[in-house]
Amino acid sequence: MVEGTAGQWWAEALGFRPVRTIVRQVLVLADVDGPDGSRWEVEVPAGYRLRRLRAAEAESRSQALKQRVVVAVHEESGEVAGFTETCVHPRRPDWGYQRDTAVLAAHRGHGLGRCLKADMARWLVADCPALERISTTTGAENTHMIRVNEAVGYVTLRSMIAMQLPVGTERFNGDQ
Repeated sequence: MVEGTAGQWWAEALGFRPVRTIVRQVLVLADVDGPDGSRWEVEVPAGYRLRRLRAAEAESRSQALKQRVVVAVHEESGEVAGFTETCVHPRRPDWGYQRDTAVLAAHRGHGLGRCLKADMARWLVADCPALERISTTTGAENTHMIRVNEAVGYVTLRSMIAMQLPVGTERFNGDQ
C-alpha cells in the first residue's frame, strides 16, 4: 500500500504494522550536471576497489553453489540487454533456484525474458543431470514475468502474503 493513505491507516487500526518501506527514486539523466556527468566522477574511497558481480560470484563459490548466468547481448550496440541467474545447491542437486531475471526497458517486447529462461533451462538440464525442479518467486504484480515463467513451463504452487501484527495484540488472539 502507499504510505500515508487510507489503506495504511485501516491496517494500522487493526493492529498491523508495516514491515518494509520502499522509497522510489528516479534519476533523470538529462537533469544531471550537463553532458560531462561530473556528478558521476567520484573517487573510489581509499582501501576499496570496485567489483561488479565478482563479489556475488565469490559468495556462490564459497558455498559450493553451481551458479549459472545467461546474458543477452544486443549485437548492434554490444550492450547487455538482459540476463537470468540460477543456482543449484550441492545438498539439493535436484532443485534449482531461479534468482534474478531482467531485461532493460529499451530491449523489452522482443521475447528476451522467455529466450533467456529457456536457454537457462536447456543449459541446466544438460549440465546438472540430477536436477528435477527449478523454483522461482515473482512479485504478484509482475504479471508479465509470471506469464513468461508459464510459457517456459512453470506452474503456480501458491501465492504468499507477508503481514505483521505485533506480539501481544489482543484484537486477534485466536478466540474471535
